[in-house]
Amino acid sequence: MRYFSFDQQAESYVSCALAQRVFAQTLVLEIAERLGRGFDRVADLGSGSGELQAIFNQEGIAYQEFEACDISSKMLHLYPKTHNTQVFCQDFDVFLQRGGDYDLVCSSSALQWARDLSMTLERISLQTQNVGLCIITDRTFGSLHRFLGTFSPLLSTHRVMELLERYFDGYMRIKCIELQMQDSREIMTHLRRSGVMGGGVLGYNQAKKMLQFQGSLEYEAVIFVGKSKNKETK
Repeated sequence: MRYFSFDQQAESYVSCALAQRVFAQTLVLEIAERLGRGFDRVADLGSGSGELQAIFNQEGIAYQEFEACDISSKMLHLYPKTHNTQVFCQDFDVFLQRGGDYDLVCSSSALQWARDLSMTLERISLQTQNVGLCIITDRTFGSLHRFLGTFSPLLSTHRVMELLERYFDGYMRIKCIELQMQDSREIMTHLRRSGVMGGGVLGYNQAKKMLQFQGSLEYEAVIFVGKSKNKETK
């Protein structure tokens, strides 16, 4: 059973990504409190349809330029276009290879899919002084994985925190969210549309067993706001 294609289900992702919206809101509020409310050039990695920028605007956080990258063209099609916003249909690692000099690099619920998170964070640390990052960990859907006898493809909380501390100094917290589900059908719908399974595939027996799962779905993310150890202050 294949769970999700960001292109095929772009609109359903926007409506079903409840936990991701809470993570994004939390991240932006931490950025405003700890880094300020005014930036020159901002980059959003794995931007989706523009959740972070929308919250920036709602919270009155100013910026001169905003660059958003996402691998899904259909997600970017939903992205509101403004005179000071550029969107790039690229994997965030490809986007970072371009090089850049940013006042802030942010990302919410995307970097957990990095092929090599250490390399990605190092590239970020060389291109900005300020970072605001939310990275989902392997404790997400923990009860479901234990029930199915499967393992999360995501990095552990400890590993994510270890890598962040390698390249940045700042404030870090763990944010947990629990979504109550009515029945297995609602759980299946949420998993298909939320994107957190990352396009993973379950075998027939595991998919059949999932129909017996009753309970909530947990999300966990590391929220980090801070400064690069590698980028000199302007």
